[in-house]
Amino acid sequence: MKHFVSIIFCCLFIAACSSNPAAPARSVHFSAPSVELTLQQKLVRDNYPDQATLAALVQSNLESALQAQGALADQAETEALTVAVTMEYQRIFAGEATPLPSASVAPPRVSYKVVVKQGDSVVTTYERSDITINRGFASNLQGTFTLGLGNSPQTEADDIATLTQGMVSELLTITASQ
Repeated sequence: MKHFVSIIFCCLFIAACSSNPAAPARSVHFSAPSVELTLQQKLVRDNYPDQATLAALVQSNLESALQAQGALADQAETEALTVAVTMEYQRIFAGEATPLPSASVAPPRVSYKVVVKQGDSVVTTYERSDITINRGFASNLQGTFTLGLGNSPQTEADDIATLTQGMVSELLTITASQ
């Protein structure tokens, strides 16, 4: 009797497992994203990108990150999802609230809204507010001891690359779950 119950249980278990085949992973592709960016800053320093250039940099980094993930659609693909990003980017310079401001950029404060559409219908929308970039322990320690001095426009470009990588990872996670 003990073996009979075990055999019945195994048969039912195998039947249940085989009746629900795993759904194949759906490949999600996005057309080149559009970016509308508003730059806020208290100081203007040479060599840092203006609002239009910064928006183009964000868009370029988003495209590169999508391409690296294999999620950027080619121009002929008709079923690609469209991505529209509206971003508020606050550039902060070290010491800008003091009598001795520098030309060294601190991590930005960023808020954004992403709208993903397929045709005219909205697939998903999400917002993130007051995000800042964590440059890592060593960089944070250096920033603390040097009062943020030594950061350059390249540091800001690296921050944008980090930000857009995170945005694309989140975008792929959210759209894959829907």
